[in-house]
Amino acid sequence: MSDVHVFYLRVTDADDDPHRPDLDPCHPQHKGDRWELWWKISRGWHDVGDYQQLECILDIDDVTEFHGYGTLMDGCGFFSWEVCEVLKRYGSDDLLFLPALINGVRYFAPHITRPRDALDKDRSVIRYFPDDPTRCLAIDSMYFDQPKLSDPLVFCVPEKRTRLLLTDT
Repeated sequence: MSDVHVFYLRVTDADDDPHRPDLDPCHPQHKGDRWELWWKISRGWHDVGDYQQLECILDIDDVTEFHGYGTLMDGCGFFSWEVCEVLKRYGSDDLLFLPALINGVRYFAPHITRPRDALDKDRSVIRYFPDDPTRCLAIDSMYFDQPKLSDPLVFCVPEKRTRLLLTDT
């Protein structure tokens, strides 16, 4: 039996969160700066070696009471080093943690450099952008080719690189 770890995460829907600036990299406030670069890196559109540390101020009194921040949009998130220590036990060499400062407190954005092509596209329910049927809009139901995944494992799939997935062990 494995250890149980309890962490307190703040997960919000960017449209409903009263705290601004939020952690949504698509928010107009973040266009044209490090957030846009991170957004491109997280999707594999830019080299991770060009990452520049993100910094933001949130309208939250005690930032240290949470082990992570994120939005429901695309599964983007920032985690304390305690969370990252647990995740890295189950990640492979392609799991990196990119530093960020939130209210002056150090957090990390998990980034997987090589997604696993393990999604069973015939059984999964995948929606594509109407104007570009090669781009995945959402995955409503996921099925995997089990032989392509070790267990336990932290990974992502090419169709949704920003969504951190874990095998169920």
